[in-house]
Amino acid sequence: MDKELQKYYEDRFTMFTTKGWKDLLVDIEKIKSSIKVEDIPDEKTLFARRGELRIMNWILTLKDVSEQTYKDLDNEDTV
Repeated sequence: MDKELQKYYEDRFTMFTTKGWKDLLVDIEKIKSSIKVEDIPDEKTLFARRGELRIMNWILTLKDVSEQTYKDLDNEDTV
């Protein structure tokens, strides 16, 4: 793995350890749990909520995905 990519992941992993990151995840979980399908008035809003949920899920899984990707990249270098 080149140094620039390694630094990118190291910076990301540092971000994951901050209180701000942890607070953000708590806030996203609260927002996500407050979305109720029965409260969606129309198709346009439904698609908007779907997009919002995708972004929330991406953020909520970013740490795990980043860790796995880093391991995979590191393993490519050792093979």
